[in-house]
Amino acid sequence: MVLLVKIVLCSMLFSGGVMIYAQAQHLLAQALYLGDPDSFNTTRDDCVWKRGNGHDICPDEDIGIYLYTSGIVKDKFKFDHRLRDWLNNTEWDHSKENIILIHGYAGGDDTLPIAVLRDAYINHGGYNVFLVDWGALCQPPCYVAAVYNIRPVATCLAQSLMQLRDLGLPVEKTTCVGHSLGAHICGLMANYLNFRMERIIALDPARPLIKPGGVNRLDQGDAKYVQVIHTNAGHYGEGGRVGHIDFCVNGGRRQPYCGNNINLCSHIWAICYLAQSLYEGHEPMAEPCSRRCPSTAILGSGLRQGRRRFGYAMGYAIPMGLKTPPNASGSYCIKDNNPPFCPSKPSMPALFVGDPTNAHEFTIGPCQFQYLEPCTSKTIAFYVFSSDHPKDGPVLLDSIDPHVPEHIRLNDTNNKLIVHGYGGSIDFNATKMIRKAYLRKPNTNVFIVDWGKLSRLPCYPTAAFNTKQAGECTATFLIGLQANHPEFSTRDLHAIGFSLGAHVLSFTSNALEKSIGVKFRRITGLDPALPFFATARPHWKLDQGDADFVDVIHTNAGVYGKIETCGHVDFYMNGGQNQPGCEKDPNQPLCSHMMSAAYFAESINSKHGFWATRCTSYFAYFFGFCKYRVEQQQQQQQQQQSQSLIAGEDSSRQEETTQPDDGVALGENNNVLDTDRILMGEYLSRESTLCPQIQRHLPVSVKKGRSSFTIGNCVWIVDRPCPDSDIRFYLFTRSNPDDRQYIHIDESWEQSNLSSSYFNPSHPVKVIIHGYNADMFLTPLINMKGEYLSRGNYNLFYVDWSDLAHGPCYPSAVHNTRHVGKCIGQLVQRIIDAGTDNIHLVGFSLGAQVTNYVSTSVRPFRLKRITGLDPAMPLFITAAPDDKLDPTDAEFVDVIHTNALVQGKIERCGHVDFYVNGGILQPGCWGSGQNPMACSHHRAPDYYAESIRSLTGFWGWSCQSYVYYLLGFCPQNNVQVVAGEDCPTGTEGMFLITTNPASPFAIGRWAGFSIPQKKDAVLHKHGLNRDPFISDIDQWGKLESSFNNVDHFPTPYSQDPNHSNQDDDEWPYFNHVGTSELTKEHIRKILDQDKSRYSGDVLPVVTSTLATTILPAAVAPPSDNDIDDAFYLQDLRRRLQQKEASVMQRYTMPIKEFSHSNLSSVVIMAVVLISFPFPVNCDIQQLKAVDPNYGVTWMFMPDDQGTPIIVDLTEPNDTFTDDDGRRRSNTHEDVTFYYYRQSTINKPSKFRFINDPAKPLALNETYDPKLPTKFVIHGWKNSIDSPVSQMIKNNYLRRQDLNVIVVDWAPLASDTLYFRAATSTRDVGRHVGGLIDRMVAERGTNLNDVHIIGHSLGAHTSGFTGQSVRSGKVARVTGLDPALPGFTDQQPEKLLDPSDAQFVDVMHTCAGVLGHDKNLGHVDFWPNGGRVNQPGCTGIDDFVGACSHGRSYEFYAESITRPVAFKAFPCRNVDEFRASKCQSDPIPMGDATPNTARGNHFLETNSKPEYGKGL
Repeated sequence: MVLLVKIVLCSMLFSGGVMIYAQAQHLLAQALYLGDPDSFNTTRDDCVWKRGNGHDICPDEDIGIYLYTSGIVKDKFKFDHRLRDWLNNTEWDHSKENIILIHGYAGGDDTLPIAVLRDAYINHGGYNVFLVDWGALCQPPCYVAAVYNIRPVATCLAQSLMQLRDLGLPVEKTTCVGHSLGAHICGLMANYLNFRMERIIALDPARPLIKPGGVNRLDQGDAKYVQVIHTNAGHYGEGGRVGHIDFCVNGGRRQPYCGNNINLCSHIWAICYLAQSLYEGHEPMAEPCSRRCPSTAILGSGLRQGRRRFGYAMGYAIPMGLKTPPNASGSYCIKDNNPPFCPSKPSMPALFVGDPTNAHEFTIGPCQFQYLEPCTSKTIAFYVFSSDHPKDGPVLLDSIDPHVPEHIRLNDTNNKLIVHGYGGSIDFNATKMIRKAYLRKPNTNVFIVDWGKLSRLPCYPTAAFNTKQAGECTATFLIGLQANHPEFSTRDLHAIGFSLGAHVLSFTSNALEKSIGVKFRRITGLDPALPFFATARPHWKLDQGDADFVDVIHTNAGVYGKIETCGHVDFYMNGGQNQPGCEKDPNQPLCSHMMSAAYFAESINSKHGFWATRCTSYFAYFFGFCKYRVEQQQQQQQQQQSQSLIAGEDSSRQEETTQPDDGVALGENNNVLDTDRILMGEYLSRESTLCPQIQRHLPVSVKKGRSSFTIGNCVWIVDRPCPDSDIRFYLFTRSNPDDRQYIHIDESWEQSNLSSSYFNPSHPVKVIIHGYNADMFLTPLINMKGEYLSRGNYNLFYVDWSDLAHGPCYPSAVHNTRHVGKCIGQLVQRIIDAGTDNIHLVGFSLGAQVTNYVSTSVRPFRLKRITGLDPAMPLFITAAPDDKLDPTDAEFVDVIHTNALVQGKIERCGHVDFYVNGGILQPGCWGSGQNPMACSHHRAPDYYAESIRSLTGFWGWSCQSYVYYLLGFCPQNNVQVVAGEDCPTGTEGMFLITTNPASPFAIGRWAGFSIPQKKDAVLHKHGLNRDPFISDIDQWGKLESSFNNVDHFPTPYSQDPNHSNQDDDEWPYFNHVGTSELTKEHIRKILDQDKSRYSGDVLPVVTSTLATTILPAAVAPPSDNDIDDAFYLQDLRRRLQQKEASVMQRYTMPIKEFSHSNLSSVVIMAVVLISFPFPVNCDIQQLKAVDPNYGVTWMFMPDDQGTPIIVDLTEPNDTFTDDDGRRRSNTHEDVTFYYYRQSTINKPSKFRFINDPAKPLALNETYDPKLPTKFVIHGWKNSIDSPVSQMIKNNYLRRQDLNVIVVDWAPLASDTLYFRAATSTRDVGRHVGGLIDRMVAERGTNLNDVHIIGHSLGAHTSGFTGQSVRSGKVARVTGLDPALPGFTDQQPEKLLDPSDAQFVDVMHTCAGVLGHDKNLGHVDFWPNGGRVNQPGCTGIDDFVGACSHGRSYEFYAESITRPVAFKAFPCRNVDEFRASKCQSDPIPMGDATPNTARGNHFLETNSKPEYGKGL
């Protein structure tokens, strides 16, 4: 019996054991593949097994720790154990709680479900999330290996956590959150830590293969407080009590809303419940219950506290998750019929995305672009001439600290300032003649501004933009002059500017007013330049606000000079356009342009003077509504009276401008004083206003019965009816291809002769309209006839309105376009009467604008198509839509631009606009003695004529807008459209075309793009807001949706053709030398310089592919008599190679037989791209979106003059060898120290240091170790004389007496190869550190009194100095916008970091561009967000961040004398700061920053000194 019982019991035990084993095997099989073996490609052979038992090496590459925050960068940071201050190099916020988040089996850094919880913590905003990725060690189907690996993982994580604690991570504010196997890893870490963890939250800790009570299991002893959430207890999750407090959700076993694979689903929901608890008001509430999770959930939806129910204990409900009370313990149960927040896909944290920008090299050949100080005589020189000391000649003055020789008096004298224009210099003929005229007068000083290096040929685009730099440098010069010579008055200076020089004076006066609160009393503008200033805002061009009195002389209005009034009084000489004596000059506009200087020079000493008649407006003059001196007797009487007015060189200005009582000028009525006459020139009255006209008498006649009148030979149509004999129509068809047929058009079909002509209404109709100063026989227009008639049957109507559009009557021609359009409309009506509406208008130049009035006159009929060939720009800049060609004028309007901004319009005019070769200057138009502007303008009909039958076609690629093109977003792409006759109707947008330099022009469709299409981007921070710089130069928004390449643009031509060597005072305003000769002479000079430099050697071998792509490999040398474009381009090729042209190749267009002028297009494209600033929030990461190598192998940086240049960041073959092959090892020779005290603020003690104890320390004996010691270290391209060195030194010593040592390492910092300069920072730092150690040992220096301040590269040098001090740690290191290029490696020994001093504070003002964008100090300040475009640095002033980069030392220097001026607030990020969420606990930024400060601080500043807003 007993045996039987034993057998039965054994059988039962055996069968039960088999059942338990089988169930365990089934559970394990489910766990291996998470219930779905087909979901994974891996097998058991892919499993990774760590060695365990302490044999594994930590850190392990299979275990990654990633920090996620909601800070500025909003990116993840991978933990690097090698970095001594990794935390401060990330966005970690010491004020936040820290979460160590560990996924479970089959998890990873960015996988569900752990990503849901990660994002919930990040979005909460109050946590630093350290996510542990051990996915390589727990991939399916390797569950067994994953369980085995949790101990090695915990071992390595424990080591990392201890290291993070040493780096500043507060363990008391750190919680470990783990799911499934990750929960056990949190517990196992406790076995390897030398401290006890504060808190663990375990989310359904894994059960399979976790031995109950074993060492691999989470328990209460692993942390001070262990909280557990059970959602699949007894299956995938642990079923018993594990922590101090255990929550059972819906019974803790299976969740009611899970369908298929209910156990896995329930296991995952633990993560979602904790994620939900992070959202305010959504925390699940739980009540106390029995010790273990009950098998069934009994708690209803209502929380009936205090009632005892089966399975529940007496107590009150508490929140589960984030807000669980730390003293709560026991088992709690919760019932929730609805699933918690748990999205199906992880919501990734928003990464910082900026505006990609692009830029190019822009110092190419002779062209320079400048916009930033310092101002030096290298680019802008200032001279003074004195009439009392003529033998002195020109005296060169310093640009910043000018001192006029003592024998030249500045008081009681007439002081004049003269500024030349484009292509000028100190000996520029126009300004030279004015200077000589003034120097004939006693007691006169003439100051000359020579900015020729910034305005040289053929660089008009850069010259135009350089006016700002020239103007502000002139203001700096005048401020220095007044400071050194109190008797000199800047305000009383009479400033005269010619052409571009007139706009220079506008910037000068504005800068003076901003700096010292004064502006000029008088500015005289001599034909102020028009190109690039047609659409500029007032502060970007000369206007009335620039001085108390502005007088302007116009001599070439509408071409090289501005046509609108610019001053209080504007003189239009001889109509303001073509000047007498210039008719036969090969460059009549240039001759007329320069006559403004000739007239003004003559007015200085003229006995007769230039008398002008007052006129209400410029157009009133053309309509004959102004009075003229028509009587010779009146002129003579006026001259006699004016002699009495201006006689006597010592007469006062009041005498100069006051008319005598008996009448200065007489009008049409004899003996009657005419107050409408004023004197032009030097002796002009300041009370004069409006628009006087000086003019030879033009007869005004009215054509009786024709409703028109003429002024001179200009015809003005007032109200003439159609038909008009001055507007004629001629028909060509295949029936009469050579003999034009006159077509009479009248008010009806019967009165017209269309019915008896060759007109065939079944054939398409083309109406071709010429432009200004042309006729129907203009070569490219008449060529269209042959092309059309060879193509097919057409009715070709040519409009001849030349009698109403001849030169020099452009204003009257513009006026007449309305009448011409009305008469052409009558032609269109008669064609419609014939039964056809297939009408296509083709208008060239002014004829394109005529088509607008044709369209208006035939409404409501709508024309099928209008083609505008380079529509005329002059007098159409501000025209209303009804007065110019636009898309509403026809069902389809296509436009071709070839001379935009000069003779053609720049903005888009049609449904589709094609910009050919940049839209400005066309290839093949430079040279051969022709006018390149006129040639380019006429290329529009040339291209169109060829397109009629071209099999190749003019194919253009799409570009979204002008600004997008400037930013480099418009390389060739596959969105292509053919231009010309076959342009498909319905096409819309902007397209770019490249052509050959000669016929055949078309090059066909583009293919094989070498540049990928770049992504479009939001241009500005606020969406559609315009860039400030573009807004400045484009007041009316003409450029927003159009395109301008500003190709090789020599307009206006040199204002000094073949400079005269005559010493007399005759004015050689022209000498019959054409532009071609002038250009060849300029090229000869360049080539002579290059030949002497290269001594006939072969071209240097470089790796550049740009030149080889866009230039022919070899070009024959020029003949003695003819220097062609090819040879000039070969020289330019050499220049490109010398400028590291290989960097530019990624930004050039893929070229097919690229022509010489196309090279010019690429070159000047680079110039103009730099002219427009990038997007306001540009940084290196954004630029990398355009070019991944930006900031790695190259970037733009400002040189010592503030000019952006391309900097090669790659390491040279020998980093420490200079260009002469000399190895740089003598740091003691390259580093000079300047010691200052308050008594020697301007007389430093200069010394060098040799770190040899046998050699005495050369530090001045006046050094006082009892005083604080400040070291100041400059950055790249700087020196002892740089503002950073002087401003900080001066402000300290003006405040108090202390030791200031300025470290001058200019021989190393000025290295052209930036990488070598950056590498030298370590050597310089060691050298300075050696000096400090000697000072401690030999002079008793206390390290607690040592403070090192460094800017840019100097900031890292300061850090290396702190690292190198062996006698202890210096008290403080201040980094002012530490350099980013060359310091992207985050290892602390390779850049500034908090370990370099007892206290390290860092100021960021150009983060992400020139300055570092990571936390580098104990405290980091981010003024105005810390990035580019600091207040006052917007637009062109902050290209590549030079201005913002310098703001850091300006802020710091000001903080010395204003210690509480910069109030900074601790904040998580700049967005919260700007949203006013951080308004407590401010601290001062700068010198007064407390050494207890930690974390990120934000503040705002003013745009100019005083920058600080106060504490």
